[in-house]
Amino acid sequence: MDQEEEDATAALEEVSPQTRSSRKSYTVSFKLRVIRESKLTTIRSAARRFGVDRKQVRAWIATQDKLLACPRNRRRLDGAGGKPADEELEEELLQWLRQLRAARQRVTRKMLMNEAARLYRVYHDDRHFMASEGWLRRFMSRKQITLRRRTTVAQRLPRELAGRISNYIRTVRNLRKVHTYRAEEMAAMDETGLWLDMPGNSTLEEVGTRTVAVKTTGHEKNRFTVVLGARADGSRMHPMVIFKGKRKDKALDKITGVVVQMQENGWMTEELTLRWLTALWGGIAATRTRRMLVWDDFRAHKTERVKRCADEVCNTDLVIVPPGCTPLLQAPDISWNKPFKEKYTALWSEWSVSGEKTYTPGGNTRAPTRETCLRWVKEAWASVTRETIIRSFKCAGVTTDIDGAEDALMICMKDEDLAQEVKMQLYNQDSEETHSATGEEIENEADGEQLAIYEDSDLDFDGFTADDLL
Repeated sequence: MDQEEEDATAALEEVSPQTRSSRKSYTVSFKLRVIRESKLTTIRSAARRFGVDRKQVRAWIATQDKLLACPRNRRRLDGAGGKPADEELEEELLQWLRQLRAARQRVTRKMLMNEAARLYRVYHDDRHFMASEGWLRRFMSRKQITLRRRTTVAQRLPRELAGRISNYIRTVRNLRKVHTYRAEEMAAMDETGLWLDMPGNSTLEEVGTRTVAVKTTGHEKNRFTVVLGARADGSRMHPMVIFKGKRKDKALDKITGVVVQMQENGWMTEELTLRWLTALWGGIAATRTRRMLVWDDFRAHKTERVKRCADEVCNTDLVIVPPGCTPLLQAPDISWNKPFKEKYTALWSEWSVSGEKTYTPGGNTRAPTRETCLRWVKEAWASVTRETIIRSFKCAGVTTDIDGAEDALMICMKDEDLAQEVKMQLYNQDSEETHSATGEEIENEADGEQLAIYEDSDLDFDGFTADDLL
């Protein structure tokens, strides 16, 4: 038996009375086999034997020459298949989609269906058209459209970020020229959220399993905040953990190497930012030299009290990462947070399988205690290596050579188009100073956000000490 007959026989064996009414597609080799059988017997007999409709057999006989010229494993002739109801209107619909996406507007399947129905009513008010799910699926297939998740950083970054990035880089470099900070005098800080249950999004499972569940204690939404800070020399500051509530359990203070704070919602506030600055970053008593601290544009980082405390109490120049640029310019987002959270999740998973637990009267597992979470935070933060922290400041452009020799190390320079735009603004624009040695305000060229250093102050605030946090 040749390959053609084997294919036809295999297809014949798949035909059963229960499935004859469903839609099928057949290979060219199967169609030719049916045609030969119809010539040896009758069309009716061949249709009955192979489980196809007689009308279908006649259609195959009419296209026999084209079928003989096709590869035997194909299932459709060129030009076959259903045609779109109106190709010009589908092209107009595609242009409508492109315009919205060019403006970075979200487009849903329902929006596309509604717009299609509207266009057909406008141009063909005498013709009924239903933009069904089936039509949408075929339209998306014809036009190569797919459903995508939103990404934090697009593969091709928007050019409007170039102005913010270049201004940030100039600000950092100008401050470094004026104050010649040492590595231990430059730092970054960021807040990140953790949960009492952090099971992760993946697990090993046997192939073919339909439902993949991961057991938790039901506290996936019980959030607390961890504040991480580190210096450019790779040294880590103690993490600050902010739990939800008003009263702090004294047992939490027994765990060294981590500072615990309570807040009504478990969030960072202006008051807690001041405490972090004076107790963990340190006031003037800790160092008489000028220092630089980089953090994002979170509202608690930009209040007047925080600006003045940083300048007067902590002798610190604040540099604020411009909006939309934290994945490119903030050291914690670039390098710290991911390994920190991965380690914390791994510790939770180990506890979930073999750790010591307590149970409710109903037999349900209680969430890990706050003391346990603090130990995990401490261990996870210690797992972020010194080399990772040092490299993160290079990737964020904080410690790269001022002359630009190490620009290629910066994350924002990995995108070719964005890098070209940033370099053009850095080196080809006029040399107007963006920051004076006396510390005048620096304004972001993109949106007027202040980037760094605030000098004037009338605030009578001496800051907090480490004892105030206990």
